[in-house]
Amino acid sequence: MANDSLNSHDDNRRELYERFREELRTDRRSMFFDEDDLIELYDYANDRRDRFTALEVLFCGERLYPSSTALAERRALFYLNLDDEAAAEAVELLPDDSMIKRLTALRVSHADTETARKELDTLLSTRSAFSDEEIIQLSDTAEELGLYDWLLANRSKIAAHTDYPPTFLYELCQIAQSQDPEEALRILEDLTMMEPFSIDFWLLTGQIQLETGNAEKALPALEYALAIDPENVRGLMMKAQAFNELQYPADQIETVLREVMTIDPDVGPAYLAMAMLYAQSGKAEEGMKLLRVYNSLHPGNPQTLDVMLMVADRLPHEDVPEIAQFLSPAMRDYIENFIDMARRHADDGRHRAAALLLIALDKAYKLGADFDLMMEELYRAGMYHEAVQSYQAHFTNQHSVVQIIIDELNDCFAAFWFILAAIRAGITDGLAPIVAALLSSEPVNSSNRSIDEILESRGLAGYLSKINEYLSGNKSLTPDDLDPFVKDKSTTKQEPSSPE
Repeated sequence: MANDSLNSHDDNRRELYERFREELRTDRRSMFFDEDDLIELYDYANDRRDRFTALEVLFCGERLYPSSTALAERRALFYLNLDDEAAAEAVELLPDDSMIKRLTALRVSHADTETARKELDTLLSTRSAFSDEEIIQLSDTAEELGLYDWLLANRSKIAAHTDYPPTFLYELCQIAQSQDPEEALRILEDLTMMEPFSIDFWLLTGQIQLETGNAEKALPALEYALAIDPENVRGLMMKAQAFNELQYPADQIETVLREVMTIDPDVGPAYLAMAMLYAQSGKAEEGMKLLRVYNSLHPGNPQTLDVMLMVADRLPHEDVPEIAQFLSPAMRDYIENFIDMARRHADDGRHRAAALLLIALDKAYKLGADFDLMMEELYRAGMYHEAVQSYQAHFTNQHSVVQIIIDELNDCFAAFWFILAAIRAGITDGLAPIVAALLSSEPVNSSNRSIDEILESRGLAGYLSKINEYLSGNKSLTPDDLDPFVKDKSTTKQEPSSPE
């Protein structure tokens, strides 16, 4: 019965929210909602992180109920999320007996721990009851000002100040989730005893168990949640995650993900998880097809690109899609994020994925100072012909090669990878000997962070000397003798790509 009541309350809030949003499209001057409805509307919109609707509710409230303290408190909290100075002015307009005023003032002033502790002790000893919003703000204030221990120490007292203790315990649990997961789980045990049909408590239990690496313990909590609501997408996605971490058969994981897609075809993580599942099961081609479909419906999602690179890393060279098609002009502002993504793939040993992304970024936006990173990843991925072509395309003629190598020390390392790639690809005439000779005659900044630690420790000059000997016809040397990674036993050498 308790769960039916909660579901009914949520349904009513959602209907109220949708009605308010609909009426915004008509004559706003004729809109009318009572004060309690506006408070409910604001809290619901805030829970959904819908700032537009939350602000419109405040505008409506100011017109209809200019003397409402509850709405004025929410206006101060809205400003708190935007700007401390604006929040400070809004706080001054609140009555002195407002608990929200005193809590918000602590946050705006960034009160020290002892000052905040004394004020919270005073509030706890002088007020007989807290509203739900006051409980939420009390918890947020204590967390923000480093008083999690105060919340724990006063747990029973605070809970006694509310008609519905689970409100505070749930807030405390969410704070403990990041600071003390074991304590969060203990709190959730109490909450699920108090409200066994509250799906949020079971879902959070499952989430924390997954976050702490206990997929086996997460599953029972998720099964309880899904018994309450079999079509809960969040619960199903976590169930699929638990199955994956416990190495369940791929078909069982796929069944759960397909259920999510059936319930809500717009749940992006389900498509991405399914694509990775296909790739891990030796069906990378099917995973890529799924990603193409999803990207056509929801273009411009960096997560799609990230997963696509992991899937592409498992595809034959000829089946890899044109990565640049996933990049739009609007994404140019995020090029540094994409370069970080490439570095992450490289750090995880997916050099081909990193190289594919960097080539696409260079085509779409030009890499500039990170060109040397692209050349290194192309070489480490065994994409030697692509490395040669990219380097030659980067410079229009021999003079520009000479000038840029002299002017831009970063490109010394790009040139180094070019020479090695050219040797691996069997292209030892033309530009490679010229660049090798030039590098040998120019001072090189061996502390440049773009070069691999292997080169720093063994010295680039030594490699260049061997390269020049090899290019001059020294038969005792082989390409492996010139390659810093062959001697690095932690690095697996990849086969070169076929010439185009």
